[in-house]
Amino acid sequence: MSASKQTLTQRCRPWALVTGASDQMSNIQQQCDPVHPKEGPLSQPAPTALTPASAAERLAAIEDIKQLKARYFRLMDTKDWTALREVFTDDAHMDIDGFPRDGGDAITAFLSKVLTPLRTVHHGHMPEITLISRDQASGVWAMFDYVEFPSDGLPRGFHGYGHYHDQYRVERGAWRIASTRVARLRIDPLSGGLPDGAPA
Repeated sequence: MSASKQTLTQRCRPWALVTGASDQMSNIQQQCDPVHPKEGPLSQPAPTALTPASAAERLAAIEDIKQLKARYFRLMDTKDWTALREVFTDDAHMDIDGFPRDGGDAITAFLSKVLTPLRTVHHGHMPEITLISRDQASGVWAMFDYVEFPSDGLPRGFHGYGHYHDQYRVERGAWRIASTRVARLRIDPLSGGLPDGAPA
């Protein structure tokens, strides 16, 4: 792999360094493209006008979704996998850095396998949440993550920046994540660099 392709892989698919998955360079541009091939443009539609009564319901639903996403970040970083499973719908879809998983159980198992040996900090900011109906919503969150891999010397890993693109649905009486995708904008390696094992 050329140096330019390897740099692009490291910037846009950092989890490839963990999983050792084969690198499909033809998909790199697609994974870094701000327009998702299945979801279309990332911009959110403007909320429709609401009456005062429905506005109160809307604000309550938005707050519930904010609490849901906060639990997602906290439970990932504290590695509470049993509780994390409850933030997803049964048929949830996740695409993290080009590694898709389907189903709440499969997503939780994947995150547990990838994140258990790592030290992580995930933050979400400036949510743009749009209610589609009483039991469906979408959202975009600015995100930052700190990911540190095991090392005997200088810390290896990265600071990451980008956005989460989510779909939410009410299931079993509560808002849950039905779909989530990370679109990264930037990766800054830690002082020890990215870990060994980047795709060749």
